[in-house]
Amino acid sequence: QYADILSGLGRMEEAETHYRKAIEYAESTDKTTMVMTYQGYGKLLLSLERYAEAAGVFRSGIEMAETSGNTEILHLLHLGLSQAQHKMGRADQALKSYMTYHEQADSLFNVEKERSFNSLQLRYETEKYEREIQDKELQLLKEGRKTQALVFVSVVILLILGAIYI
Repeated sequence: QYADILSGLGRMEEAETHYRKAIEYAESTDKTTMVMTYQGYGKLLLSLERYAEAAGVFRSGIEMAETSGNTEILHLLHLGLSQAQHKMGRADQALKSYMTYHEQADSLFNVEKERSFNSLQLRYETEKYEREIQDKELQLLKEGRKTQALVFVSVVILLILGAIYI
């Protein structure tokens, strides 16, 4: 997003303007983009030491992520909320948000690990199946050659027998 780029360049006021505009058009934007917008805007507000606003933005992002099923960024929103709460001196809330972040991150890690394992297993099964097909094709080819050899030998024997009796 353009606001993320502006923020990275240190052009905070322009970045904030673009984040606000993006949030204004939230209804016409896909949910994943909006969740990422909330996360980026929250980080910007944290860097500007506007912790209460950042906490509100992170909460809005969490709500949208949960309702849209976007679990990939949810843990980062909880981390940002935890950081904002910590800076505001709300240690209990910050700890709770951090624990939620940690649970979400672990859950996401486990999902990724399971996907990776399933992908490897699928690749192994596919390669095994392809090897079996190649082995069967080779076996059919060998049997075809044996059949050709038998036909050839039979024809030669018939020719020899035919030449002997003629």
